[in-house]
Amino acid sequence: MTNPAKTHPPLLQRSSGAVKLGFKHRDARTVLDDLYQQGSAKVRFPNVAPPHPPEAVLINTSGGLTDGDVLEMHIRWGARTHARVTGQAAERIYQARSGAGAARITTHLHVEEGALAEWLPQETIFFDGGGLTRETTINLHGSGRLLACEAMVFGRMAMGEVMTKGQVYERWRVHVDDQLVWTDALRMDPLDQGRLDRGAIAGGARALATILYVGEDAANYIDAVRAELENVSCFAGATCMAPVLLIRLAANDGAVLRKDMITVLEGLTRDLLGCAPGLPRVWHC
Repeated sequence: MTNPAKTHPPLLQRSSGAVKLGFKHRDARTVLDDLYQQGSAKVRFPNVAPPHPPEAVLINTSGGLTDGDVLEMHIRWGARTHARVTGQAAERIYQARSGAGAARITTHLHVEEGALAEWLPQETIFFDGGGLTRETTINLHGSGRLLACEAMVFGRMAMGEVMTKGQVYERWRVHVDDQLVWTDALRMDPLDQGRLDRGAIAGGARALATILYVGEDAANYIDAVRAELENVSCFAGATCMAPVLLIRLAANDGAVLRKDMITVLEGLTRDLLGCAPGLPRVWHC
């Protein structure tokens, strides 16, 4: 008789993490209102001096994601708050080995009246054979505003890495006062060099980024954003579908993309949103 353990090996243990994080306005400043952290997902709060807003740094203690791993985040900015949420380092998507399905990241961002939310995770790096499903749902109310970004790097060019297989599915959904105002989806399966080379997909780029600003005043900033894009070296463009201002960047490697993202994001926070200049410190570590 065949030993079932030899023909159907058990799945390796999967990592799972969840965060629920909330901010509130008290005594003319933004403070922590709610915090829940479970599994591999942790949150730390570095000391940040005014005029910079409070920061929350998300940490995945598993060191990366592979097939079957799950991260879920619920983040709420209460009325009149301003805070930044970022990641400790670039997230890594490793080669799938168990057949448990793509890693999954689910993010829910809730921005209340008069709040300014900054969702600034660092880039996601795909290793050959890695798979990821990522869904981001955003809900804004009234005069709430949001600056958000996501970036993907398909293989580290400096290490000679090439994507020969893998998969990615990314979807955004933005609601304002419970009305869907923008949705976007990207699917590459298989995710490989040939598909990235297609002109209608990535045009040979190996690193892609999306930056969003959502607010009642989004249309006021399109000309300034396009002027800022003159200072970047990668392929970039911006459009406005009020109340959503959308910026796309595509670069030949992750280092170029990161440099140009910093240029654009610092310009947005400094000139357009009236925030303190600069990004969270972990972006420069």
